[in-house]
Amino acid sequence: MDLANLDHDHPSFYLDPHRAFTRIHAEQPVLHTNAKGGYWLLTRYGDIRAALLDWQNFSSAGLEASSIHAQWPPEAAIVELPVGSDPPRHTKYRSLVAPWFGRGHVAPLEPALREDARRLLAKLADAGGGDAVQDFALPYILSALARFLAVPVRDAKRFMEYAEGTFIGRAAHRHVAEQSRYGLIEYVHDRMTGDRGGADSYFSFLAASRIDGRRLDDEEILGFGSLAYLAGVETTVNGIANSMHHLGMHPDDQTLLRDPSVDMEAAVEELLRIRAPVTLLGRHTTADVEVGGCPIPKGSSVAMCYGGANVDAAVYPDPLRFRLGRKTRHLAFGTGRHLCLGAALARLEIRVAVEEALAALPHWEVDTSGEARPMMLPRGELHGFWRLPIRIQTAA
Repeated sequence: MDLANLDHDHPSFYLDPHRAFTRIHAEQPVLHTNAKGGYWLLTRYGDIRAALLDWQNFSSAGLEASSIHAQWPPEAAIVELPVGSDPPRHTKYRSLVAPWFGRGHVAPLEPALREDARRLLAKLADAGGGDAVQDFALPYILSALARFLAVPVRDAKRFMEYAEGTFIGRAAHRHVAEQSRYGLIEYVHDRMTGDRGGADSYFSFLAASRIDGRRLDDEEILGFGSLAYLAGVETTVNGIANSMHHLGMHPDDQTLLRDPSVDMEAAVEELLRIRAPVTLLGRHTTADVEVGGCPIPKGSSVAMCYGGANVDAAVYPDPLRFRLGRKTRHLAFGTGRHLCLGAALARLEIRVAVEEALAALPHWEVDTSGEARPMMLPRGELHGFWRLPIRIQTAA
């Protein structure tokens, strides 16, 4: 791997980001690469946490930070809200939707999520295995998202089409990804101009909301709606798939989590730390800054490598080992003003999925013997699987 030209969308990075971060930490933890027009990667826990808290100098506002991410045609470019803004506007946007994403709205979803998970896992159990992404994580999360947004669960079928295009197409089939993007825009538009899914839906909530005494405009509603879909599907599917992959590859950890005395909330945090669903997110500098002795000029694109922070050996001894009881808070959901708005929902969805998988399935292992082998997402900003065949063992 040539660090001077490292491209996070190249297989040498996204197929094994842990290996990449181990080398980067040792050789150049504040790394500049010439790829994608040039950008910086911050990979140490302390550097990233400090930069995330310094939103004034490491900005998320607008579309500039997307230069290290997939680029869309102008008509498909969306400023996702509230993440694509900075205070004071970000504060207003986040305060507006925070109650919808809070525990009080999220916690009541748990019984329905468990029913969905059990139904899907029963089919895997009867078949002796299957695809943990296509047969479980993806349909489970799409149904969960529909429930969360309070739109008809049948909408999950429409989401499924967008998911394949956006998950895979951005790296391999640009035209497919763009059509999925347009489909998402059309879906949000349809929900706002026609049937909003009911008086209690997220879209009815947005339509009734006010910022500075005015209604949200079309671009703002699209920004809120697209983020709820994109972040609500991709990252959580990855969190479940990564957890099931880890437990399928580490039978001792799987056995440990089958002990009813284990704190599953803590276990999920450790699984998220080891395999962060989001490898990196972009920012742009609004002033000349210095990180770890390295000057970074104003106007630079900077990748906040959450995945690197979470395996920083200076903070997490033996970082790739699953260990309950670690005290340092991981950065899988970021921190500061832009802490992931959907973190409470994601944690609930992942915990329920892991708990129900452990209850429904005897010990499973990742199946690499057939034609349909595990397939990682071909994109470096996210870390997860598009296919994850598992085989259920007949004996523990």
